[in-house]
Amino acid sequence: MSDKSSLLLLMLSAGDGKPIAGKTRLIKMMYLAGLQLRKLGVEFYDFYIHHYGPFTSDIEKDLNSFIKDNYIRRETKEYGPGLLTNIYAITPEGQTKAKSVIAQLEDHRIKNIIDNVKIQYNDIPLSMLIMEVHKHPETQKLKALTF
Repeated sequence: MSDKSSLLLLMLSAGDGKPIAGKTRLIKMMYLAGLQLRKLGVEFYDFYIHHYGPFTSDIEKDLNSFIKDNYIRRETKEYGPGLLTNIYAITPEGQTKAKSVIAQLEDHRIKNIIDNVKIQYNDIPLSMLIMEVHKHPETQKLKALTF
């Protein structure tokens, strides 16, 4: 497990392990956490601009690996007629692994940042989260590099 993927596991365990609805939400929350974590010198995922803003396929790969290892459970739920989303939740095995990661953290501000991002953004409408991501100065710089 890479250091970056450990941070993904911490995001899913944050907020008492409350599930995260949708891959887009999860990726945007990881992006926002990463902006703060990089200021601490933490190695993080590299993002590029995609349909809904910053994206990295590495998170999707790590998610799939965690699902295979039974650290994360993915459930598909209908949220409207014919509209489906994936709900990502940490499993008991994943919580055990996350606790191990937390115990090994050299800087506990890392956990605090991830906790705060999840608390702040997990329950707001996805459209508001996407707007928040798009207005961030770092996103504007990323867009400028892309276009």
